[in-house]
Amino acid sequence: MDRHEFSAFAALRTFFPRCNMLPNEEAMSLWYTALRDLPYPVLSAALLRWVSTEKWPPTVAELRAMTAEIASGELPDWGEAWCEVTRAVRRFGWSRPQEALPSLSPLAQAAVRRIGWGQICASENPDTLRAQFRQVHEICCRREVQDRQIPESLKAVIACLGPAGDPAPDTEAAASLITCFPDRPGPAAPGRSPQAGERPNAPSARGPASGGAGRSA
Repeated sequence: MDRHEFSAFAALRTFFPRCNMLPNEEAMSLWYTALRDLPYPVLSAALLRWVSTEKWPPTVAELRAMTAEIASGELPDWGEAWCEVTRAVRRFGWSRPQEALPSLSPLAQAAVRRIGWGQICASENPDTLRAQFRQVHEICCRREVQDRQIPESLKAVIACLGPAGDPAPDTEAAASLITCFPDRPGPAAPGRSPQAGERPNAPSARGPASGGAGRSA
């Protein structure tokens, strides 16, 4: 997506007139940096879907999540994955995991690998096993969603940072990343509670407003 295409996102101000969305060029530039890797047609569809179903303006994370869902489709729920696993157990049994695992969808396969094919086949408590599979599958889904949302450039930066002792990170890429996360977020939209990770507005340095409890008699 280029800057000309992204300029259409100024329409957010029209959709949410009472919220101080993209108030200036600096804000537009920050949002462009955070979203420029996304295909414009898919991101535009995500925006239209958002304004059709939500009351509040989206965050960058919410737009990235919706774009990933449109581009890649919804993830199968744990119930569908569990049906795949039970069919594979009946078909292949304990002794043929090398054939059973490839027959599963990627997330079902990831959950089975974490639990263990042998443990699934040998379990004598299907209710407990099903509950365990659900928990593991939902963890795998959350990780997949997060992975879809993260830009490839950011993944490269994270990989460069690595644990202590790894090669020095790409400082140019890291510096460009910092511009996506200003250290002074704006106020929350009127009537909207701060989202997870948002910092509440700092108290005013002027002290209590006139007419409040701090007003002298």
